[in-house]
Amino acid sequence: MEIAYNPVPGMVFDLIQGIKYGVNDESYDRIVALAGIAPDSAVNEAAQSVWQSQDRETPGAVLFFSKKNCPECFMTNYYFRRLEEFSSPEAFIEDFRSIDHIELCREVFSFYVRDMRKPDCSKLFADPATLHALVDAVPGSPVLKWELMTLIYEPDKLIGPTAALMTAVAGRLAEVYRKNAKTLENFRLRIETKINQDPQVLRDEFSQMESRFAMRFGDSLTCSCSFMHETTITPIRQREAQIVILGVNYQKMLGTHYVDNDPINLNATLKALSDNARLKILQMLALRDMYVAEIAEAIDKGMSTTSYHLDMLNFAGLVASRTEGKRTYYMLDRANFQKRLELLQHFMGMKR
Repeated sequence: MEIAYNPVPGMVFDLIQGIKYGVNDESYDRIVALAGIAPDSAVNEAAQSVWQSQDRETPGAVLFFSKKNCPECFMTNYYFRRLEEFSSPEAFIEDFRSIDHIELCREVFSFYVRDMRKPDCSKLFADPATLHALVDAVPGSPVLKWELMTLIYEPDKLIGPTAALMTAVAGRLAEVYRKNAKTLENFRLRIETKINQDPQVLRDEFSQMESRFAMRFGDSLTCSCSFMHETTITPIRQREAQIVILGVNYQKMLGTHYVDNDPINLNATLKALSDNARLKILQMLALRDMYVAEIAEAIDKGMSTTSYHLDMLNFAGLVASRTEGKRTYYMLDRANFQKRLELLQHFMGMKR
């Protein structure tokens, strides 16, 4: 397996994904929660700084960045397979700005209209009735349908503002990269050291990922860093090779162990068990289910502090909750607690 490092694909990846998550009003927290990894405050701050609520009103944002009942939007579908072509985020934006309008219409309709492959746009343009019926049949919001029609008749009204939006977000991302230059540089050095001095270590890590996440890597890989998606591991097939987008904290994911498909992060577990108040909560919940106000009174803490402790225990998989009326009850998650206990015993050499 030949491995190289290139920072640019990760920057373009962050640019597209940053806008997509804003348009679809999604949170980065879900990514790290599913991985069983504590969110990184620097990444959360970055996510809030690169996306502004008014960006969603940019003409073209919905058409090019909203998801089509799957993780993809048009931009990821069209550009992810070409990431290796761009020398910078600015080059990517210029490629979009100068795209042939007919080609863009053809690709957009191929993406949004089921079972349509490379439609003959000249015929569509010549038959307004058929075109309107086609657009009306596309599942999506009225804004999406309006932007589809605008793309056909006045494409510059969408392409120009969308390119301007990407330029603005790219500028905000550049500021994020500058503020976190040391972290990104450490990532680069770590990866390049492995590539140059001990590539087998990296190959072994990729082998772990292949088995854990049902991925298949090819013989030629280019690694790149995503800062905005801190734990993402995304293999992207290019024309002749493959790019692997690694979140800046991807090694935290390697430290997540899976027992019966349950993600267990021992760091989160140990952190949850390292506080006397949280240990007392676990002891009480081992006896009976309790609601938040009861727990707060029992440990002599305020509601916000108690909620913080419960969130820590919940994140570590040690407690669960249910809602009854206006009260949220917490209980010890005995099955998951046992899994974590057995895993800890295994790592301490107490269980073979």
